[in-house]
Amino acid sequence: MDESNKTDSQTLEYLYKEYVRLAELGDSHLKGEQADCKPVAAIGLLLAWKPITDLTSASSTILLLGFIAILFISSIVGIRAFLKDSFIQYCGYQMGFYEEVIRKHLNCSEPHIFQFSTDWSIGIGKSTS
Repeated sequence: MDESNKTDSQTLEYLYKEYVRLAELGDSHLKGEQADCKPVAAIGLLLAWKPITDLTSASSTILLLGFIAILFISSIVGIRAFLKDSFIQYCGYQMGFYEEVIRKHLNCSEPHIFQFSTDWSIGIGKSTS
């Protein structure tokens, strides 16, 4: 019986460490995404391109090529931001599985214990609709 409790305790400890690792990983990406101002800079450059070319009296071909290049770079930056966001949501989704198993190991009947990912996804749904 003592060996079974030790194994359950080790399993719970491992699950909790993995849960914390996923939470920290998602949190670090979220902080990096919030501090990332590249999409704003790319949009600013896109809007400023026409006045910049007017000041230098560049030809319309240079104007078009510069606009296409800036648009291409802006789309790459945007796709990168979307990928980071989807990874953050994936971490939250995976945390839900760990929360469920941890609650079962703890025999927890309280519905609000280890519910971060569920509550977070509900909050995300409310903020986007």
